[in-house]
Amino acid sequence: MDYVTTLQKYYNKSSVIWLILECQRLLNFNVGSKEQPEINVVVIRSDIKHTIDTAEIFRAYKVLKAEGVLIRVKPHHYMVNPSFLLPYEAADYHKAADMWFQLTGEQLVK
Repeated sequence: MDYVTTLQKYYNKSSVIWLILECQRLLNFNVGSKEQPEINVVVIRSDIKHTIDTAEIFRAYKVLKAEGVLIRVKPHHYMVNPSFLLPYEAADYHKAADMWFQLTGEQLVK
């Protein structure tokens, strides 16, 4: 699973593409802010109007969870697999990989 392959695989599923791009936008926009207190965790707020509805976001999440791209940390908080979208700071990769392992049991770093 990598970024380009996932985009190609789901190019015809607009909700999946939207969720990937929204996560990327939020990761880039919120680096170091209180909106993103944890590495590679984005907050998809329900009180903000999105271009797709909540049901579509949920369906897209299910697809990306099955692909190993996203995992829900708590309501509206999603962690992006650090091997899919690298953390903003390279030094944060191992911290994010450890958190991913705690949440999923999938070890990213050998």
